[in-house]
Amino acid sequence: MESQLVSVRKGAWAPEEDILLRRCVLQYGEGQWHLIPERAGLKRCRKSCRLRWLNYLKPSIKRGVFQEDEVDLIIRLHRLLGNRWSLIAGRIPGRTANDIKNYWNSCLCKKVGVRGRWPEHQQKKHR
Repeated sequence: MESQLVSVRKGAWAPEEDILLRRCVLQYGEGQWHLIPERAGLKRCRKSCRLRWLNYLKPSIKRGVFQEDEVDLIIRLHRLLGNRWSLIAGRIPGRTANDIKNYWNSCLCKKVGVRGRWPEHQQKKHR
């Protein structure tokens, strides 16, 4: 008996694939990710489908500029939890761990400094 090897697509997702994945998850729900690629007609692995949904396609994901209250919360939680982005994201509705990590690394870590504190001249604003 020969095993059938299915080629798995890698790389950037096409808009058509996003549509198929979105329809499938909306029809069958989140979970049982091992069934999603076949049900959706995608040549992607289950992990890729799950991550695409959770990080990009899920309707509750908030995109755009981080609000001041979100920034303050990220700073306070980072002081408390360090680089535990999933735990931080769990306390900021609509933001993914990856988005928070990228925002921290690109916008906040240099402003806040290594110890998680704002420079002296900015501390009053962010307390």
